[in-house]
Amino acid sequence: MTGVQTCAPPICRVIKLNDPDAFISTNELQVTLTGINGTVSLPANFGSYGSVVLDAGTGTNDLVVTFTATIPVLNAIFQGGANAADRIRFTPTQDFNSKLGTAAIRVSINDLGNFSADVPPDPKITQQQINIQVDPVNSAPTVGSPVSVSISEDSTSVFSGTVTVSDSIDGNFGIEQISLTVSHGSLSLNGGALGGLSSVSGNGTGAVSFQGTISALNSALNGLTYTPTGDFNGSDVLIVTINDEGNDDTSVVAPSPSDAKALTATSKTTILISAVNDAPINKFNGSSVFPGSALSGLERTGFLFNAANTAGGKISVSDVDTAESTGTLQVTLTATDGTLS
Repeated sequence: MTGVQTCAPPICRVIKLNDPDAFISTNELQVTLTGINGTVSLPANFGSYGSVVLDAGTGTNDLVVTFTATIPVLNAIFQGGANAADRIRFTPTQDFNSKLGTAAIRVSINDLGNFSADVPPDPKITQQQINIQVDPVNSAPTVGSPVSVSISEDSTSVFSGTVTVSDSIDGNFGIEQISLTVSHGSLSLNGGALGGLSSVSGNGTGAVSFQGTISALNSALNGLTYTPTGDFNGSDVLIVTINDEGNDDTSVVAPSPSDAKALTATSKTTILISAVNDAPINKFNGSSVFPGSALSGLERTGFLFNAANTAGGKISVSDVDTAESTGTLQVTLTATDGTLS
């Protein structure tokens, strides 16, 4: 085998071997291919070479595969056919790239003791390594949240670790952005985690956005609080969107949500808000604060409580749970030292 070679996946055609001790056409060599941070697949037409024997592995996505044949057959296998499927292939481990370490095929050749005078034969083994450059690509982020949550009117919902984001490996290298929206309430991030974020906007409103690493984003989401609008009941939707800003471990400038490589993910949680009975409200001249002192008037003349009578004033009632034009309330008026009509 000639030297240490570098090739680009998935197809490598740089292996060539020889053994000066072997009869070129008759003596066999045993080859073991080991994938480092990846797997090795033999040509799809491997079985058509006839005299080759598969000793270990399946020939498809193996960490280690071993086979035996004569030198001409082995070199023909390494050279491969015209079709890509008929060549040895290296498949990197999921989400692995060369920024994280070395990808390679380790080639071990065993001459099986050809021309050895020893009894039993003394096989010789040669090892070489083919380094493979695996360029990073942008992987899409993911976001998870509950399908639905239920709360009562005028209460809050705290998402404790149930809204999370991730971005495989490349997300650990860069800044990403999250947007949160609701239509009938407000959202507040974990106040203790705001220091790890940047570009925080709208915290405490119905539309919040912020940036940070995956770790910082999840810390801010752990304790996210939803507060519905006062007296609102029905359903709302929490929409969580993450934008990875095109992070793929190769950026040389600051990332941006508008990067052409940017990928996004979105999750929705339905928030069910059940109604509660609110107390009705009495008002005097439009204020819920009634006069602290007695009203003044003449004996036997009485008081007329309406908007036109500034001396008496106007009494009104309301209830957020009752429709203004169709709802029914019960009112009880009690007088001391007098009568009402």
